[in-house]
This record gives sequence, C-alpha cells and structure tokens, in this order.
Amino acid sequence: MSSDEIILSGSEETLKPVITLLIGINQMLQKNGGNEFISTDSAVKRRHKPQINLFFQEEGVKDSYRRSKGHIGFRIMNKESESITNQELKAVASIIKRKFAGGGGFVWNKGKIMCSYSDWDLGYQLQLLCQSEAEGKRVIEQVLDIRGHSPEWENMTINRNAAPEKAFPNTKRKRIILGKSVDAPNRRPVVKVKFQYATLTLHGLVNPICLVDRSNRFSNPIERG
Repeated sequence: MSSDEIILSGSEETLKPVITLLIGINQMLQKNGGNEFISTDSAVKRRHKPQINLFFQEEGVKDSYRRSKGHIGFRIMNKESESITNQELKAVASIIKRKFAGGGGFVWNKGKIMCSYSDWDLGYQLQLLCQSEAEGKRVIEQVLDIRGHSPEWENMTINRNAAPEKAFPNTKRKRIILGKSVDAPNRRPVVKVKFQYATLTLHGLVNPICLVDRSNRFSNPIERG
C-alpha cells in the first residue's frame, strides 16, 4: 500500500457520508493545486445551512419496498434558518415544480457510472449514479438550475468500474432469510426513477418543509405537482 492510500472499513450506510466528504476534499485540493487547507469548521457551517432534498422513485413496481429510489440534496449557502423567508420558499418551490414535477415528472436514468459534482462554496456535493456521463451532466444541470447556477465542468468527476456488468450484475440474486428464498437488492441497477417530492430541511426544525409533492405523501405542501 502506498503512503497516500486510505483504507476504510464499515457498513455502506456508515461509510457513504465519509466517502462523500473525502471526495469533496480531494476535488477541492485538486482544483486549487493541493495548496488550500480545508478546516472542519467550514464543513460544520455547511452542514447547518438550509438543505433542499429531491426524492425520486421507480414507478410500475407493485411491491413498494422493492422500488429503486433516488435522492439528491444540496445546501443554500447564502441563507440561514433564521434568515430564509416564506416568500423565498414559495419561489424555490415554484421553480422545482416547473423543472421537476411538470410533464409527468422528471426522470433520472440511474446506472453504474458514478458522476460526482463538487462546489462547496455554492453548496453542492452531488454523487449521482447514472447510465452515462451525458445523463450525469443533464441531471446536474437540472439541479443547479433550481438556484440559477451554471455548471463548471472542472468540478465534475466520473468514476467507471472496469467491469460493471460483473461488479454490479443486473441478474437477480437470491438470499435465504428465515428459511425462505428472497430476491436480494441489486447494486447500481439500470433503472428509471421519477421525481416524487422535494423538501427543505432547516436547522432547528424537527420536521422538513414540503416544497413540492406529486406523490400525495404530504397533506400541506407549498406546491402540488
């Protein structure tokens, strides 16, 4: 093992936020020639900024727990929980409704290629599994449009497995649980997930605010899709 390698161990759920943080730091260091110091204070401040969350789900699958899902989240860096207004919430909800809920719902073509986009100053640390690099760019552009931002493609990295069909096979695998054979979930399935709803999380509030809902999950969203 070389001196610059890092080995992490733990469950996928535990490691995912750590890996996201490391990818973001690595991208920032590469962008700045490796000369910029990233403090933990900046990460903490970012964590407490208002966060918009977009939720997606595969349609046409009878068993809801077997439906593939998707989540995209980003921060509003120029606002605090105390400074954001109801007028601003209505404005961003209107934009999300137009860009993601219109036309039957925005479809994200998920796949085996990891497309990452990192811009901490603007609140983005996106990790999107997509079917192609072009699809990753399409989804990133749509997400950044919510805040009126244009992508800087030097902030995007593409991670392709050398043998994706072997590493992430499309065939169903079986597991024996309590004596019964059940389908194990596929890793990085090639699937279409459609926009369902969007929420805003404010530090200090227990429950998120529903901005847009086309799933009828929420009783009082700001906008219905």
